Amino acid sequence: MGINEARDLANQGIKPSDFAAAFIKNRELAADVAAAEGVARGLTIGAPATAGMIAGAKYGSLFGLPGIAIAGGGGLLIGAGIGMFAEDQFFSDEPILEDQTRALLEGGKVLGEGLTMLAAPRAFMKIGEKALTAESGFLKKTRRLDTASQF
Repeated sequence: MGINEARDLANQGIKPSDFAAAFIKNRELAADVAAAEGVARGLTIGAPATAGMIAGAKYGSLFGLPGIAIAGGGGLLIGAGIGMFAEDQFFSDEPILEDQTRALLEGGKVLGEGLTMLAAPRAFMKIGEKALTAESGFLKKTRRLDTASQF
């Protein structure tokens, strides 16, 4: 039969988002408000995720480089879970049907999450230096034991 809802609505002068709005409770945001809310959502998720990742890596450094990776990843997941729970509590979950507004909100969210991660490389460099120093001491001791046991 070839039913094309988007074309049929367009022929009647109705945008698909307006048609969906008749059936779905949604919200409309101005572009600047959507971008600002997106950044706030990103900071809400990103801050605990970054803090969890750095804290996990710091405690995992006691077990060397694998500990940093495993504990840092676990801290990231736990922190992101806390941040997503906070986002659900603080922000509306009503959908935004306008494509450009939704894109601005999501782009702002990515920006906010990225801003929180700016501190991570320096923190990992410091944590990694300590872990490598600790591992190098262990490797030196192992090497001495290995050379002493040769016959």
